[in-house]
Amino acid sequence: MFSDYVALVKNLRGVVLVRPQAPEAEQLVQWLGQRFRYRNVGVPPSVVDKSPAFFESRLGGNPFVKLAYPLESLMKVAECVGRLSNLQPEMVEATILASAYASPVICLGSSLYGELQGLSIDEVQTKVELGDREWRLHLRIADYSVLDLYRWSTEQARHLWRGELNGFAEARRERIHRDKRRYWRLQRGDSAPKPFLCYLDLAQTIALDPALLERIVSLPEAEVCAGLAIVTAVVVA
Repeated sequence: MFSDYVALVKNLRGVVLVRPQAPEAEQLVQWLGQRFRYRNVGVPPSVVDKSPAFFESRLGGNPFVKLAYPLESLMKVAECVGRLSNLQPEMVEATILASAYASPVICLGSSLYGELQGLSIDEVQTKVELGDREWRLHLRIADYSVLDLYRWSTEQARHLWRGELNGFAEARRERIHRDKRRYWRLQRGDSAPKPFLCYLDLAQTIALDPALLERIVSLPEAEVCAGLAIVTAVVVA
């Protein structure tokens, strides 16, 4: 399990969410494949398992690969959150794996993006119609957001185990607010605003649910925090 993780993590550029039965799925998957021909994009196990025929010939890399949980404790977190909350399992799994691999979620389709809102803390909208150059730039910036927030947000998630929840959510929201400034280019247009990305934070969801918090803090702190970073989720629609 861990060896699979090591083989993937350095070259991974995102964790994809897609509903293969959606009419636009094929077109969006091809679009994404063209932009990451020389890098990998990970597909969560639950997404692959729901549509094995769709992914059968697509998981050889360049770009799509099936992801593995690097730690069993992270799989237990996904199971706990899926069982004790109203969040959809694929959304939870994608968020945890995006944190574990320090990569953004890439959400193919506006309806799927809407389903992520249960984990969304804040949003960046765009007033610019994105061409290839702008997509490349801002997908890279979304990756930088995850990397730059990673160490602080995983360390701060340790407060869950210490019961130090006063100001917990506020501190994380403030970091997100500051990070949003890097997307200033998206505000320099005249188009009607539409979502470009949102920030996902499973740690805040856990902090607000006593039953879920009790279960999560029974798991190994150092391991579980790797799945509790603030991550970005870019919508491609």
